[in-house]
Amino acid sequence: MSNLQLIYQKFVESRQKVCTDTRKEVKGSFFVCLKGENFDANELVEKALELGAKYVLCERKDLRDNRRIIYSENALQTLTNLSTHHRKKLNTFIIAIGGSNGKTTTKELLGSIFSNHAKTLVTPGNFNNHIGVPLTLLQLEKHHQFGIVELGINHPKEMEMLCNIALPDEGALTNIGKEHLEGFGDIEGVAKAESEIFQYLLENDKLAYINTDDIWIKNMSKRLKKVVNFGHSQLDQLGIVLHDINPKITISIDGLKIQSSLGGDYNLSNIICSIAIARHHNVSIENVKEGIESYEPTNNRSQWVQTEKNTVLMDCYNANPTSMSLAMNNFLQIEKENKVCILGDMLEMGENARAEHMKIIEEARLQSSIAKFIFVGDMFYSLRDLGGFSYFKNALDLKQVLSENSINESTLLLKASRGIKLEQILDKL
Repeated sequence: MSNLQLIYQKFVESRQKVCTDTRKEVKGSFFVCLKGENFDANELVEKALELGAKYVLCERKDLRDNRRIIYSENALQTLTNLSTHHRKKLNTFIIAIGGSNGKTTTKELLGSIFSNHAKTLVTPGNFNNHIGVPLTLLQLEKHHQFGIVELGINHPKEMEMLCNIALPDEGALTNIGKEHLEGFGDIEGVAKAESEIFQYLLENDKLAYINTDDIWIKNMSKRLKKVVNFGHSQLDQLGIVLHDINPKITISIDGLKIQSSLGGDYNLSNIICSIAIARHHNVSIENVKEGIESYEPTNNRSQWVQTEKNTVLMDCYNANPTSMSLAMNNFLQIEKENKVCILGDMLEMGENARAEHMKIIEEARLQSSIAKFIFVGDMFYSLRDLGGFSYFKNALDLKQVLSENSINESTLLLKASRGIKLEQILDKL
């Protein structure tokens, strides 16, 4: 029996319960000691044992004699190998979702739809990176027929790595946009990195879902042999009729009306992608309807909040130039008076940061007759000499001003990278 098989046996003995944080429920778990820039869980081995971990996987040679300790030179790599080994042992059909914008919403929509159809595991929260994907796979159980796995990347070759971990049976890219430019350089770099999922699917004779509205994806997919198309141009083929897009999306599928809690053209694309995948897997229209209508956005993603004074669209979980522009333009199309856009910095833009933030300000200038604009964050604040709008160094500075000068009877958009913490101002709106 190989070392990996022995480790897997101990994982099974732990009832397949993996834990990486001593602040969570440790008792009876297979505890894995991971290291990061600001932490090293190898220092917490004794604590994990005291809290009742059944086994602890760590990189400490001095504790190897303890029968509950599993030594590894690289705990993360062992965790990764373990997750792929586990994935191979099951018959779960894995559908991978990548792309620059909307992948989490699409993943959640699919989870909501497929959970009505079959036993389905969905990537929890934002567990979409080199640590999150293995932890997601290790949650798979024998009864899971489908796994909807989100793949998030911020540098080249990461998508290739994640595909080789998750071994997806199918995959989709939502779109290509200006994400994580600090790691990718430019949008061509983004497209090349995201396309690694198509390369994996091609090499393994797997099916890809193609967003025909996205010119980058359309071009990248030309070599693929097994494809299902989706997009605004595919509405007829999917049996979809669009009734309304703002403030909420309303569609019909084969004559059955569906009212979503989501709004905007970009969310329509997420819904279309979900429907295309569901229809390919023969999910009933009734289950599609229930899945879409029961999905309520949370965690500040396209989330409508009614306060005592205003209506607020919270979309401040993440932001890049593409998603910022889309969110702003769709919000401005909503037929409401007294519209206010509060826009925060877009992080991880690298050397492109100043230019991309300037473009957003100029875009706002063209729309200043439709809405009021407020900018928040170090980068936007550094551009305050461009004038025309209110600029604040951080969310707390804006919160202080709102305490003294409240906004009333308005419809507001809050859009920013989550590091700006725009949600801090909600109690003043």
